[in-house]
Amino acid sequence: FKSCSEAFDTSTAAGKLMMNVLSSIGEFERETTVENVKMGMKQRARTGKWNGGIVLGYKSVPISESETSLKAIPEEAIIVKKIFELYSSGKGLKAICNKLNHEGYKTKKGNMFSTCGIKDILMNPIYIGKIRYNVRENWTEKRRKGINKNPIIVDGEHEPIISMDLWNKVHELYKIKS
Repeated sequence: FKSCSEAFDTSTAAGKLMMNVLSSIGEFERETTVENVKMGMKQRARTGKWNGGIVLGYKSVPISESETSLKAIPEEAIIVKKIFELYSSGKGLKAICNKLNHEGYKTKKGNMFSTCGIKDILMNPIYIGKIRYNVRENWTEKRRKGINKNPIIVDGEHEPIISMDLWNKVHELYKIKS
């Protein structure tokens, strides 16, 4: 390795040491930044602020230079309500999925609905006005095994799409069917 801006040569022991020291400092800086960002995002979530992402029924709108908020999209909110109402009336995930796809409804990304997508919508407390954060802890390291048993769930600053009664009914049915 040869550097144009630093005067060290990695063909010598001192040059290799200097390269390792600089690499370690760079890695430390990166890890510190990651920790600070995670800490900031957790704090935002604890105060009910949205940390970003794509959710059917809502869009992220800027409210200032550094802040965004969730705003309900009526056309998509109708789909979310329909999913909850169909499930509360006794329909299963596959039946809801088939019905929505047959009627031409699409996901936020314009794809057809899947049973996993329907389940994710039914289990997401964002639709009752809550913010859920940190469900997958250290996802980059543990991948699918990194499920956090105590995610942050607090009242959000956005308007709910689903009533608490409908949410409770759906979740009682889900427990019975599981």
